[in-house]
Amino acid sequence: MDGARPAVRRIDTDVTAATPGPAGSGASRARRWVGPTGPTETKEPDSVDSPRNTSAAPVVVVGAGPAGLTAAVKLRQADVDVTVVEATDTVGGISRTVERDGWRFDLGGHRFFTKVPEVEAFWHEVLPEEDFLMRPRMSRILYRGKLFDYPLKPFNA
Repeated sequence: MDGARPAVRRIDTDVTAATPGPAGSGASRARRWVGPTGPTETKEPDSVDSPRNTSAAPVVVVGAGPAGLTAAVKLRQADVDVTVVEATDTVGGISRTVERDGWRFDLGGHRFFTKVPEVEAFWHEVLPEEDFLMRPRMSRILYRGKLFDYPLKPFNA
């Protein structure tokens, strides 16, 4: 990616006719989203000049949470046509902040931890630096009234 913040947007296309599920179910309320390297506002998803990997079948990703959006970004980077369907009007899955009566509430995971350099590099690639905060991590286990470091350290026993 060129350093620009990835955008995921809704395309006003009815995908409910092709989406199985009883009326009122999440499946029947699905919305269609196109990932960061997908069609622009002026192109239709099946535009002739849309980049594609013609050797790969199109992929539908169910859910616009962190895992679904990661899958969509990686597929688009491989020039695979991808459609993300989401049952709500917002992306992020249960990892989001909602506002009610002037108060903000965090829902779901807001801290992600990895020791895998490729995963951290991907986060820096897709998240704007002003939204990417590094925090020291401390995890401990309370066992029989005593706190132990996690992962365990040699002198915890």
